[in-house]
Amino acid sequence: MRTATPPSAAELLAAADHRSFHDRTRALYRTARDCRDHDRFPVLLTDLARHGVFGSRLSLQLASFAGRTDHLRALLDHPDAETAAAALTAAVEHAGMAAAVEASIPAQSRTARLAAYRALRKHRDESLADRLLPAVARHDGPAEAARLLPACSDAVVAAHLDELAPHVLSWSPFAKHRLAVLTEYATAALAARSPEQYANWWRGHASGLTAALERAPLAWLDLLERHPSEATDQAVRAALPALLAADSERTWAYLLDPRRSLLLASAMRRRAVLRRLAAEPSSRIALLVGRGGADLPSVLGHVAPSRRTEVLDAVRQTGVAVDEAAVLADLPADARTETARRLLADRRVAGDPGSRERARSHLPYDEVRDDLTAGTRRSDVHERARSYLGLVRAAGLSGDGALTDLLGRLGRAAKDQDPVHDAILTGLLAVRPRDWTAANLAELETLAAGFLASPARSSGTASRLTTLAARLVRTARGRSEPTETGRRLLTRLLAESATWELAAAFRSLPHRFVADLAQQAAPDLAVRAAANEYTAAITLASVLGRRLGQVPALEPVLRRALDSKNTGARHDAAQCLLRIGNGAHARIAELAEAFPGRSEWFRPLAAHRCDLLPAWFATIREDAPTAVLREVAGHLSESILDQWPPAVRAAYRKTLHANATDTRRTPSMRLAAAHALARVPGLAMADLAPLLDGDDPAVRAAAVSDLHRVSPVEDAWAALPSLLASPDAAFAAAAMDRLAQRSRPGALAADVAPLLDSPKVTARKQAVRVLARFRVPGAGELLTGLWHEAALHESVREAVAASAVERLGEPWAQSVVEDVDRFGPDVRVAVLGLAPEQVPAGFRNRYVELLVAAAGHDDDRLQVAGANGLARWAGHAPEAADALVALATDLDATDLWAAAVNALCSIAAAGGEPGPLLRAADLLSEAPDEPNADEDRDLPVRQRFERILGGLAPLYQYLTVPPGVIAAVAERLPSDLGTRLLARTIAWDAGSEEIRALLGRLQDPLEARLIGEAIDERILYDTVPDALPFVTALVDSGDTHGAIVAASVIDSAASESEWDEPWRDLLRRLRAHESSSVRVLAFSVYTAEE
Repeated sequence: MRTATPPSAAELLAAADHRSFHDRTRALYRTARDCRDHDRFPVLLTDLARHGVFGSRLSLQLASFAGRTDHLRALLDHPDAETAAAALTAAVEHAGMAAAVEASIPAQSRTARLAAYRALRKHRDESLADRLLPAVARHDGPAEAARLLPACSDAVVAAHLDELAPHVLSWSPFAKHRLAVLTEYATAALAARSPEQYANWWRGHASGLTAALERAPLAWLDLLERHPSEATDQAVRAALPALLAADSERTWAYLLDPRRSLLLASAMRRRAVLRRLAAEPSSRIALLVGRGGADLPSVLGHVAPSRRTEVLDAVRQTGVAVDEAAVLADLPADARTETARRLLADRRVAGDPGSRERARSHLPYDEVRDDLTAGTRRSDVHERARSYLGLVRAAGLSGDGALTDLLGRLGRAAKDQDPVHDAILTGLLAVRPRDWTAANLAELETLAAGFLASPARSSGTASRLTTLAARLVRTARGRSEPTETGRRLLTRLLAESATWELAAAFRSLPHRFVADLAQQAAPDLAVRAAANEYTAAITLASVLGRRLGQVPALEPVLRRALDSKNTGARHDAAQCLLRIGNGAHARIAELAEAFPGRSEWFRPLAAHRCDLLPAWFATIREDAPTAVLREVAGHLSESILDQWPPAVRAAYRKTLHANATDTRRTPSMRLAAAHALARVPGLAMADLAPLLDGDDPAVRAAAVSDLHRVSPVEDAWAALPSLLASPDAAFAAAAMDRLAQRSRPGALAADVAPLLDSPKVTARKQAVRVLARFRVPGAGELLTGLWHEAALHESVREAVAASAVERLGEPWAQSVVEDVDRFGPDVRVAVLGLAPEQVPAGFRNRYVELLVAAAGHDDDRLQVAGANGLARWAGHAPEAADALVALATDLDATDLWAAAVNALCSIAAAGGEPGPLLRAADLLSEAPDEPNADEDRDLPVRQRFERILGGLAPLYQYLTVPPGVIAAVAERLPSDLGTRLLARTIAWDAGSEEIRALLGRLQDPLEARLIGEAIDERILYDTVPDALPFVTALVDSGDTHGAIVAASVIDSAASESEWDEPWRDLLRRLRAHESSSVRVLAFSVYTAEE
């Protein structure tokens, strides 16, 4: 059977025009299966490959199906980059073609090489990847080698990871497939770095951190603990469930570190974390709630009801203010009643009608029924609504008997106003599912019917009824009564109007339930369709999606909507019909034939039935609506366009060309058509030429920008020189990089080198970039010779310098960068942006010299670039830190000192060497602080000290600067600034000696007041666990200055715990203080409003 006579290439190509992609693929597979051993089969493959890009792709499919590696090997040399890439991908899947792939890679375009790396990563061919890596690193550079590295074996990855790490784009593949190697690498890399370098390392590896934490949580948690940085917070938050499952003790301890207050607050908003937290001891829950500022009702909602009182008591003991009213509904019955009575005894609650009624609604129903029922007969609608809400809530919390009694009392509410309806339904939403008995459900249906029939009904009433009905269905738990009640309510609401709330409710319900409801509602929907009303049918169909086929009665309604005059209904109905799963391809063909020329059919036809596209294109008139043309010119993925046979591509090109050159169309439409035309595979230069020669500058620019899509690429290179001499030279130069991406390295030298002599500077600059970036053979010699040309244009020289930076590991590039000092600022700035990891070890000293020289230059741009570079290098090179000290202390430098001071502070704050910062402070202390209050300058030394204060103790960020550094810096600052630094960084649990030392620095009551304001600001932005011991120690010190500080902060500090008794007692002591300054401040604070 495998020797059947194969068809000719012409027959296969002709058949392809009339088959969908799926039918064509199946037919090709059958041909390969039946004919692969026939003598003419290789001839068929060769003939197909001669028929352009599409024929080559067909031959590639046939060869892959038949296992004909000889033809795959021939296609590796195909001139079209995308076809060569597809051939390489197919070759990687065949184990017998490893040698051919290895031999072919160096001569391939970058497009093809990257496709091969993706295939190697996908199919895990480690032996081939291991052999390829040295050649790729040698010929194509470390950036491409880093793309290939995840496909290599563990041993090879371990040997090269440190070297290639600066070029890795994503660490996720290493975390998923090479975790042990990555963990070992991370352990060694972090151990070799000083603390101020941790943040940069973690930021550079953040893309794989979450995956690593999820797969090896304990090992990576250990790294996080030993090498902390806030740069890891986002990844840690995502991986918290895995970390808590692996070791909850260590994870909670990690989160409770004061440096991670923001991470803890963010974690406390995750339900997955709250579920884990609920299983912890009450003391830990209370601690985490207090430190993380968690929403207490949300936390209690995850805690078992039997433990909620215990947890709440533990939270109170930590000093955290508890909103008793907010947690009432989460408490057990006895605790709820007790707390409600206590709230009602509070003067503030009793005096506010809303708060009072909310508290009363949590008392037993029998106790409040008569009072609240009387309230439902008042004249004010809002008072009635409040009373009804309290009555319903009380009944809902008291069991099914109370609910039965309540529903019997709501008969007159149906004739009341809409706020009353909303209040009742809001209360009913909180009723426990088990309390909905059959009798209660019957009463509920009667009540809902009355609400829906009320003239005062609003959209809010329908929305709450929808939510209630959906909740009945979701929480039925196998009981038929709630399910049927919910079904009847939803059917009634669907008959009223289809709203977005109704659609959301349907999406939350089981699909089988929605399908049954739709089947029952179909006759009514058909009647409404006769009146051109399709909203309800489309709502149900959109919810059902692919399962719409389970409701055959709904499909005729949607087909009728296709003839509607409502454009939106037509479009939505078409989308619903196209989403039906079974028989989708046949349905697309049927709809396209029954309703020709509709814009809705284009994308489904393009993706699944491209054989029908020529007929669809034929229906498009020259004056077709913009909506149709917008679909045609919209973005289609290359994978879809590759499926189209030549006849379809020709029809598509014709349509697009007509619109791109039609001056009646809007400029944006013509531009979109031009871009779409260029995306069609197999684009010939002749297809693009009319647009390149057109009068529309925007369309012409779009065509030039898409020049890289021309096949063969040699035709594009041939057209490039003339375009570089045209007004569109900038677009042509930009396209050069994309052209190089699809060109083979051997041909690039001949195509690009002549452009170095172009009269256009833009063309010469881009040619330099292409030669270096794509590692064209001989590029180093060419660019070195260019560099030494005395008359070289400055912009071109700048491009050479920037290109040399990208290849700094090579001798020619180092010689260029080393020589930049001889040229102007533009050339020098181009080489100053590298991080330490990007510079070879042997060249780092010279690179630091370049940065130091730039920072000391007279040119502003060089100064800024040099200072920024020194800030990056300060933790790696002592010379860089020394240069920063010089910049920070240069009182004549008015622009760069702030960046230098920030860098020195960042190093010290992160735990790095504080020596440079202390030297800078010493030098500033010895300098005269002049000029004083001049027109353009004022106290330059003090302003630098203020910057140091802000760098070590910022208001909006919590830094854990080593205490020794704080003390050393404080001694070097002016007395008042040093005191403020100590006040901003003193621990909330500081001992009495440390507090007395701070107070001993205060010189007068005014300074004490200023220090109090500084601590008060810190309370606003910091996470304070419990400030009571700290403020009490200030008062107990017996120092008037300490009392002034305490009086300055007590309002903010005590408000966190809502002025419980210890705080009120402290305020009384301050009001009775012997100092009038303390008394004035204390009497300006109130524990409660009258």
